[in-house]
Amino acid sequence: MEIKLYKSPWKALLLLVVCLLFVAIGIWMLNDPEADRFWAWCCIGFFGLGVPLSLFNMFDRRPQIILNEVGVFDRTAFKQVIPWDVIRDAYLLNINQTRFICLIVDKQYEPSRKKGRFMRGFTRMSKSLTGAQELNINLAAVSVDATKLGQFVLEMARLAPEARRERVRAGLLPAKG
Repeated sequence: MEIKLYKSPWKALLLLVVCLLFVAIGIWMLNDPEADRFWAWCCIGFFGLGVPLSLFNMFDRRPQIILNEVGVFDRTAFKQVIPWDVIRDAYLLNINQTRFICLIVDKQYEPSRKKGRFMRGFTRMSKSLTGAQELNINLAAVSVDATKLGQFVLEMARLAPEARRERVRAGLLPAKG
């Protein structure tokens, strides 16, 4: 049994509309003799890159986040399942209106431990500047109640392994009792 969260096609559609709007503004600037051509091309180039990205997100039907009795898998955070047993704590973080569930994990499970000294230092600096952790579940592309998902992650990390299957079967709603 798994809980699968997919990318929201509506968020991708919104991104597509905004990108096309700014590309149109750039084209309009190219046709205006008084407008700066450099900024027109910058607008077209930058927001033009958002068009294929939004189309990819709109039609990508792979699950973005998978929660099961073993752990949590986020396609953007880590290339493996993060086992519930290594998660010590979790908290919500909002950076520029983008919600994250930050996972505090055992030190030996942090991805930076396999990196060089420079990357470990960069990771420490990033953690101190943003308040995030090394493993964060990005909720930008999915439509889900971040608070309920955060509570679910905490609950699953604290449950005994035998009880996790039933909790996943119950879904994202808070457990009764």
